[in-house]
Amino acid sequence: MLPQVSLERFVSANADVQNLVATYPAGTLIVDILINNHLDFEPGAWWTNNGPNCPERAAALDGTNATFLEWEAGCIGGGVETIPGRVALFNTVYQSIH
Repeated sequence: MLPQVSLERFVSANADVQNLVATYPAGTLIVDILINNHLDFEPGAWWTNNGPNCPERAAALDGTNATFLEWEAGCIGGGVETIPGRVALFNTVYQSIH
């Protein structure tokens, strides 16, 4: 779900992934490398705590829709059309891990 520029930021912050990317032929898309190595979830997970405005918003998540919406708008930059679906997914995941 992350755009190329965000994937590049993820790679530049993670030496292990940089080494992996370096082993692929030039021109291979980062997303393809991540998928081929079963790492396609990692950039999104990394971004939630390392992207712009994300650490403070992630720390404030408390299982309520209000804090999720603050995180969604400030960290992910999701638009109005993405919020209902993401709130539902957030609630499902949050309930399953607590």
